[in-house]
Amino acid sequence: MSNATHTAGATGSPAKSVTIRVRAIPFTALTPRECEVICLIAEGLSLPSVASRLKIARSTADTHRTRAYKKLGVRSCAEATRWAVRSGLVSAIARHQP
Repeated sequence: MSNATHTAGATGSPAKSVTIRVRAIPFTALTPRECEVICLIAEGLSLPSVASRLKIARSTADTHRTRAYKKLGVRSCAEATRWAVRSGLVSAIARHQP
């Protein structure tokens, strides 16, 4: 686990120091299918679209998403997307597909 310290305070007031702990989880902790689901969510696809793209049932896509979120300690697609970019699972630069 790594730590980052952020100091904030208004002018003239004592600064408050906040330590944020970031769990570094390698994407190898996820199954290949969980990685695919997280990548597609990070690209902005809805869960039904993820299921359609992977040719799996929506409930199966939901299971993969739920398990990945639990392993990563995230609760939303925004958090999952941030993790995917920071971990290098997906590029921060949007790819244009024809």
